[in-house]
Amino acid sequence: AQYTILNDDNTADVAVEESQVSSLTNDAPPSHLSIEMGGADQGEGDVVSSVFIRWCSCIHGLLSFCVVVSTLFACLQLTFERKVEGAIPTLLHEVLGMEWTKFYSLHTLSETTGAAGGWDYMLQATFCLFIVFGPIVRSILCVMVHILPGRLSTIQTICDLIGAFCAWEVLIIAVIMIGMLMPSITGTILSDDRCSEIDETGNCFQVSYKVLSAFYTIVAAGIALILLSNSFSFTKQRKDSVR
Repeated sequence: AQYTILNDDNTADVAVEESQVSSLTNDAPPSHLSIEMGGADQGEGDVVSSVFIRWCSCIHGLLSFCVVVSTLFACLQLTFERKVEGAIPTLLHEVLGMEWTKFYSLHTLSETTGAAGGWDYMLQATFCLFIVFGPIVRSILCVMVHILPGRLSTIQTICDLIGAFCAWEVLIIAVIMIGMLMPSITGTILSDDRCSEIDETGNCFQVSYKVLSAFYTIVAAGIALILLSNSFSFTKQRKDSVR
């Protein structure tokens, strides 16, 4: 079969074979629409992947904000109770009105560690760095990922570095050990049979620490902070795969 190509004035120009027409059609460049779509299957997969990543990013951002709030709450909320019991504290309380029971947060506990001055300031700085400053800064970096997404690699490196200065897991173990051992250690400082006349337990002096319900916020926030910080690698890999 032959086809006739017409000019603008409807006059015949040249006859073209059917095989040549097919060759021209097959060799024609793809249209703008096909370039934009990139194929129906491929375009649909990209859309699904993009939606999934956006949802993951939104959930990650919401969790990051919640971790910042819970970390600040854990540092500022009263989490420990110190109780001093025995015959001597009871007498001092009745005679002089001294109050021995006191409540602490991580913030006020850091202030107490350096209250005596001198070398205690070094202890205070160490406590603040690992228990207060480190976790707060690391949680803020989790939010900064969503504010500065182009700096993901840099923020991830800084976050890993700050992670070395977060010691809530050590604090949790220390609190458990102090709660178990402190009463028996301080209870042997002074022993006198006359103390049983004032205190029904027979102790002259005993110090104990009790964790309040807010302490479990430290546990939950610490676990969430570790998981959230380690999720940077997964987020970076997903973004690189899309690119």
